Amino acid sequence: MEIRYKVMMNTFDFRLEMVRSSQKYGVSETAHLFEVSRPTVRKWRDRFNAEGLKGLKDRSRRPHHSPNRLDDRIRAQIIRLKGKMPHCGGDRMRNEFGIKASTKTIQKVFREEGLTRPRRSKRSKQRDLRAWKEANFVPLRYWQIDTKDCSDIPYYAERIWNGSFPRYLYQARDVRTGTLLSAFAYENTSTNAMLFMRKLFTFLTDLGMDLGEVVVQTDNGTEYVRNSRDLTKQSPFEGVINDAKARLVRIPPRQCTYQSEVERANGIIEYELLEIERWRTKAELVGKTTAWEYYFNRIRPNSYHQNMTPYQRMKKAGISSRQAEQTCLWTVTILDDPKFKTVNFQIPQSGNHVCKDVTSMDLSIC
Repeated sequence: MEIRYKVMMNTFDFRLEMVRSSQKYGVSETAHLFEVSRPTVRKWRDRFNAEGLKGLKDRSRRPHHSPNRLDDRIRAQIIRLKGKMPHCGGDRMRNEFGIKASTKTIQKVFREEGLTRPRRSKRSKQRDLRAWKEANFVPLRYWQIDTKDCSDIPYYAERIWNGSFPRYLYQARDVRTGTLLSAFAYENTSTNAMLFMRKLFTFLTDLGMDLGEVVVQTDNGTEYVRNSRDLTKQSPFEGVINDAKARLVRIPPRQCTYQSEVERANGIIEYELLEIERWRTKAELVGKTTAWEYYFNRIRPNSYHQNMTPYQRMKKAGISSRQAEQTCLWTVTILDDPKFKTVNFQIPQSGNHVCKDVTSMDLSIC
């Protein structure tokens, strides 16, 4: 059966896969598979070879020289008039005050000088973005993955150096529902990233999810993806995803806003847990973090999402109550510690986000 690639929403990832295919199958076969011309394949292949990942980003088409550029005196006149009459628009300036520039050019000056009307409120943008996510993402199918370095949190950093606590926190967050799942690790390695991905896939499989429908999005960190020029080689993390027949999406370099959901969760877990709790043992660490994540997913309202919890958002998206509850029953572990690699807890059923009586692995956390 003939296989063709559809154009992905993420053009950077599409170009990356096209370059990978050209290295493996050649230009002509890649052009056929991706339904583009051979010069297009050569263009992105050559840019990647010359500049690496940066070469796959869109380039500005702005000309170096513009003979029709607006005269500086006219520009200064527009700025001066706008400062005196903020309500005055481009048409009025042109018609009443004889500004020798088109309406579009005058409006362009407004934008460039920051003289336009205030933009829509942040809440308005959030509502629109939330509506777009609800319309375009299936619950528990699109996960953003990131690694948090906890060594910049004062008290917790002391526990890292003096108590041999794990330094890194691997986190996965579902874009549609905001569900957050985490695991600690002593080292930030591709092996630990692979173990975290395997743990997440096992959890989703137990929930009845088809991994072939799952999409995993990451940045270009070396713990996740191989950044060599030879794109045919895979990291252990990429191998787990391919074996599960899931799909990996890589964001463009230095575009952290693509990871906004999981980045926001990084801040929340720092401010609400890691900064304020005091840890005596690693058992307390995994126990209290498990309790906090249950609280976050099941009980804690999120003002950013209309004061709904991820559990409520799952139910609103069509997930059954039983499956939504099971999704909240995630156990936080330490990926590279044999003692804490697999632990079982009795998940709390109250509103307390961190239980206080975690003293050993034999005790429940609530």
